[in-house]
Amino acid sequence: MNDLKNKIRNVNKKFHNGNRVINLLESYLRYSDNDVMIDDILQSLEDNLSTLEALDRCSQIVNKFTYKSIQTNYSYQWLSMIEKLLKTYHKSNISIPSQLYISKAACLGQFSILNTEIELCLNKAILASRSNLEIVEALIKLAYYYDGISAYKKMEETLLSSESLCKIHFPQHLHMAAIFCALGRHNFITLQFSTAMSYFEKSLVTLGYLEKTKDDLINTVDFGGIYNSCLHYLGRIKLERCQFKECINLYVQAETKFIDHCRILKINYNTGATAFYHLRMAQVLEICGLVNSADYHYQQSSNLFQGINPLPAGKSQVKLSLSQQESQIKESIQENIEIGYSRGYLLSCTKLFTLYANQLKIHLAFRLIFRIVFDVVRDKSINITFSTADFTYLFILSRQMILGHYGLGIYTRLKILQLKLFKSNEMITVCPCPEPDCKKHIRVVMKEQ
Repeated sequence: MNDLKNKIRNVNKKFHNGNRVINLLESYLRYSDNDVMIDDILQSLEDNLSTLEALDRCSQIVNKFTYKSIQTNYSYQWLSMIEKLLKTYHKSNISIPSQLYISKAACLGQFSILNTEIELCLNKAILASRSNLEIVEALIKLAYYYDGISAYKKMEETLLSSESLCKIHFPQHLHMAAIFCALGRHNFITLQFSTAMSYFEKSLVTLGYLEKTKDDLINTVDFGGIYNSCLHYLGRIKLERCQFKECINLYVQAETKFIDHCRILKINYNTGATAFYHLRMAQVLEICGLVNSADYHYQQSSNLFQGINPLPAGKSQVKLSLSQQESQIKESIQENIEIGYSRGYLLSCTKLFTLYANQLKIHLAFRLIFRIVFDVVRDKSINITFSTADFTYLFILSRQMILGHYGLGIYTRLKILQLKLFKSNEMITVCPCPEPDCKKHIRVVMKEQ
């Protein structure tokens, strides 16, 4: 221990007795996202990696600006810096903060959905946690990883563990709202819509309590993100019930509130969330027959997913939505196999199956079903392993895609036809978004070569 103290003292002398270094790093911790440039932060971190006394502050800075680095397309550079910090911690035999592992997992998630290193990082975060609060945070992130790879049983178990811990120690914390929101998402995926709605409402009640008590946690990006997710999924529940006006109004409300929240905090708004907003808007508008407005929102979503912060799952979903030809859908199937996105794989297969059925290519439709069974059950071409329990969730998801809005199945098509015939006021006649270009947009139909 004395050797370590001497080492720190000697290094500090080289850096103006350590004061200037520490003051510079601490100034970054006081800045908002809009006050700093990621390049400048990276350079400062690089300059101070060997300053042992500054190591924890370097870690705090990395954690504080991980969100901005991802939003500004610096995920690769940020990940590289995290690796350097981790090596310094290991070399110096100093305990690694759990949040640093969480930041690493966040960056890794920008490149691949199915990356076992993400799970490894989050489990290390749990082991490195110094409080129940840190454990719960890592468990929530782990649950979302399981959601991404369609391991729904593991997702549920992880969330229930974090819920039990959170209820005992901090029932009115932002983490509690995050857990309720994630449980709502899980129940939405597994078609338990009433239960899902109950969880989302619980989450909103917790968020409302934090706003009422003016808790410091309302001034975080996570607060806005959870609020956005709750409204977004409540909208999707309305969609499943063919309540299109309520659905699309919830989407617009979610996006408006989130952008306002980011503007108040002076942080980059989440382009991934906005891209998903445009995607969901487009899907509802397409169902209601507003093809021009739908195409506008599809294009906006595609541009965002192709630009900065290119989330693999998002790019997959919007590309599939725009795909109308057999070759395009097959390309989506292959891409989802490569990134390990099982929901996207099943969505693509469902759309191709629907195309074959509409074209009366029955032999190709049956061949596709056999391929799905071979890919998933035998685990040959899609790099995902399902446990016995997970097959229940796989079946539920497949059923939803065939019967519900995922694949615009038979039931959904008949329901929409009924609403149109009886001129239901649930059908949307004009896009309610505030963007003037949406009203002027004309869809261009591309023919397959």
